[in-house]
Amino acid sequence: MIDDIVVTRDGNTYCCSFNSRTLEWVNQETLMTPHLTLVHKLNRYVIDNHVEGMFSNWGRTHLAQFNDLLCSLGATKNDYRRLGLDSLVDCEVEDEFRPRSPLHVLGYRVGNKGLNESERREILKNAVLGELPSVGTASYMAQWGMPATAERLEKILSHLRKISSGGGIASADYTKADVAWKTDIEWLKSTFSGSL
Repeated sequence: MIDDIVVTRDGNTYCCSFNSRTLEWVNQETLMTPHLTLVHKLNRYVIDNHVEGMFSNWGRTHLAQFNDLLCSLGATKNDYRRLGLDSLVDCEVEDEFRPRSPLHVLGYRVGNKGLNESERREILKNAVLGELPSVGTASYMAQWGMPATAERLEKILSHLRKISSGGGIASADYTKADVAWKTDIEWLKSTFSGSL
């Protein structure tokens, strides 16, 4: 779907390909997921240079899969608007537009098809301490705060509380999802509260 892309970061050159099955980037040299900053650069490159052609070639007839791709790449409202796909995303409040949360883009999932506890905790730890993927407007991303701050921790906690109460995109398996959300919230508080 997406040809190998050669990009440069910090003076190093990387050849990466996009796995259309898992919707993830793979560094062809290490066969691992590239660093998050490099993933952002790759995502933006594809959105700016390839998605219009992809939409013309197959996206119109496979709109749900194409939308999944756009979401996984972190497409913004302007990207959807450029493609004439505004109706596919929640645009009720301009500043709060987001096709997916940063946690979702990082791979955080609960429910029957979700991740196990250690995988979820690793993603949450990285979300608290590291860089987040940009998935919306600057004002929306600013709400998530800087890495390793109390503001970042509180935003992640409030986001998990919101989706666990039905205020976000939830898993079809609410029982298993609710247990995961609650235990993850408690783990975040016990691990990071007072240390940031």
